[in-house]
Amino acid sequence: MAYEDRIRRERSGMSKSFAKLADYLLDSYIEASFMTASELAHALNLDAATVVRFSQHLGYKGYPELQAEIRDKVRRDLLIRPHQAEDSNSVPGIVNYAMRELVKELEYTRIALDTDILSQLV
Repeated sequence: MAYEDRIRRERSGMSKSFAKLADYLLDSYIEASFMTASELAHALNLDAATVVRFSQHLGYKGYPELQAEIRDKVRRDLLIRPHQAEDSNSVPGIVNYAMRELVKELEYTRIALDTDILSQLV
């Protein structure tokens, strides 16, 4: 069962915090696909543990598993309508742009990492 169906099935009995998360994941799933549990919690003024408990409430082991399903939906949306991804004003186009920017930022971060400091941390 897809995460949207799980959310809709459970929505009426959710606590206020869970309902806030549910609504965000249904309405802003693209943004959520790029957020860690902590970032999502911060954006909604919730505790990160609430995000994890919410994911578990829906039947996932944790937020990473739920996030993976959300990311799959984003990918499917792009692949089903690849020609729409060329239009920068369409949802697929916005997602396509955001994913390219994310890859670019990750590459910049990788280049900027000080491996000596990382070695000390490990």
